[in-house]
Amino acid sequence: MAILTELSMDDVASCTRAFGVEVATASGVMAGSVNTNYAIVDRQGARWFLRVYEEQDLVGAARQARLLERLALDGVPTPRPQPRRDGAGFVVEVRGKPASLFPFIDGRHRCQRAVSEPDVREVGAALGRLHRVGQRFTPSEGLTGPSRFSIDALRARLEGLDAAALTAELRRDRALLDARLDALAGSAPKAPELPLIHGDLFRDNVLFGGREAVLLDFESASRGPAAFDLVVTLLAWCFGDRLDPALGRALVLGYTSARPLSALELDDPEVRGACVRALRDHAHHRLRAEAAGQRGLQGLSALARAPRGGGAVLRFARTRRGQYPPSHMADVGALDFRQFVDNRGQRLPDDGRDGGRGYAYVSDKSTRKVFDSLKPVEVTVSAAVRLFEAYMKSELLGHSVKVGPRQFPRVHALANACAEELGINPPTVYIVNNPVMNAATVGTNEASVIMIHSALVDHFNDAELLSVIGHECGHIQNQHVVYLTALNYLRMLAGTLARSVLAPAEVALKAWLRRAEITSDRAGLLCCKDVDVSTRALTKLALGSSKLYAELNMDAFIEQYEELKGGIGRYAEASASHPWLPKRVIALRHFSESALYRRHAKLGAEGLSMEEVDERVHDVIKVWG
Repeated sequence: MAILTELSMDDVASCTRAFGVEVATASGVMAGSVNTNYAIVDRQGARWFLRVYEEQDLVGAARQARLLERLALDGVPTPRPQPRRDGAGFVVEVRGKPASLFPFIDGRHRCQRAVSEPDVREVGAALGRLHRVGQRFTPSEGLTGPSRFSIDALRARLEGLDAAALTAELRRDRALLDARLDALAGSAPKAPELPLIHGDLFRDNVLFGGREAVLLDFESASRGPAAFDLVVTLLAWCFGDRLDPALGRALVLGYTSARPLSALELDDPEVRGACVRALRDHAHHRLRAEAAGQRGLQGLSALARAPRGGGAVLRFARTRRGQYPPSHMADVGALDFRQFVDNRGQRLPDDGRDGGRGYAYVSDKSTRKVFDSLKPVEVTVSAAVRLFEAYMKSELLGHSVKVGPRQFPRVHALANACAEELGINPPTVYIVNNPVMNAATVGTNEASVIMIHSALVDHFNDAELLSVIGHECGHIQNQHVVYLTALNYLRMLAGTLARSVLAPAEVALKAWLRRAEITSDRAGLLCCKDVDVSTRALTKLALGSSKLYAELNMDAFIEQYEELKGGIGRYAEASASHPWLPKRVIALRHFSESALYRRHAKLGAEGLSMEEVDERVHDVIKVWG
């Protein structure tokens, strides 16, 4: 954590001028363990980040800069290097070392205690996108090289230790590591290498604060297996006092939302427990080595599987002294990655009210019970079911694209995650070509279909999509679907005699749907576990614009509710199928204070009872009185 290469103001000015930037101020950044960094402000007030590469030559730094340029252009959230004004690449030389300039990115790192499931889901999704983009790389592009953590590389690190300088205990440790490397080298890898892995996605290499997590520092980027990168990332993000299974599941969920894991990758030996067993056996050796001042062992923070020049690499990288105490490792046990992927969802806590649907708004449930005695509703529902089976399903198959493991795998993984979170069967999902940001569920309670408009996928990030898809899964879980289909049926009858005959059914169904939307909003929150994300998703749907949302003052928007409560105009909501948006946001915030939600999101056991929540919500969403 130091400035390893001190630059004068003239050095900085000469360096940034090569990139077309005239510096006004420059200050060293006391962060990072490998490179020297300077924070720059130019004469127009724009902020920049100057990196001096301490371990790479000009060729290596130029390759890394070209890699970052390619990744940024392909949509991976990482800083894009500033090109030189003479068009000669992205790297200059200063004091005999390569340097690059980047736009400054505001953000914060996460300490271990602050890491949440939405955080690791974002990190996993970013890593999945990185791997997916990297799969398109070709050797001729020369963007990555061989892994720094192959068996041969690790052996070289061991051989670089001065055996005479080691204590007897450390010599035994080295022999133990030699034996482990021999054992690992004897097993052939199962999964092929990817053209690109990050190799070092620790907490200090990710920034939060913008629309999505930003990946930093690609010094360890290389060819390698996906399993290696995923295991390294899990070890870095999902350990506190011990392994946190919920964080691990969220990380894998995020990853598979962007890139599904193949069967070979799931079954590769190191993703089925070897990583944690290796940590348990060897983390304390490294810590002792650091404490004894044996700096040669500081680089040996990995156990690898890379026989015959390829295969999956397993390591616990750049762990700092005291970050993961040995006693914590002993409590970890074996980690089964296939089980993480296959069972990443968690069933909802039950408050005893309605099985797994204890979160449902009580007025929604009571209204549905009344429907059984309403003949117009019964007639409408029966007709709607016949319509779906005879017409709507064929329309979907003919004009939409069905989501699956090989078709829009990101959306497929998110839908499955929501289903598992709520304890329902995976839904059938279609992408519908529509420029309006929306989603809907139709069908029957036994055969439900979620329709997601293409604009929604374009403008929503993964966490927001979890909230929206979770909302639709809430309709399925709470047996809303047949009534939603009935309302669609009535809309199709606009202007006909049948519509007027069935008008009482439409009034009843809309009154119910305003309550059902409250239930499903809660389901969306349970799936994404972040009330800010859920309210953001709701508001962006209402605005129909991601750009406008960035300028929205949420507090001022909520104040609109006070204006709604006065005047005769409020009764217009009685003919609407959804509660007015400020009401939905307030109602969702009340639910976020419930003990049921807080337990589910691991925010603590204290909170409002569902009866208290429903009472508050009723006061908010009522139209009459």
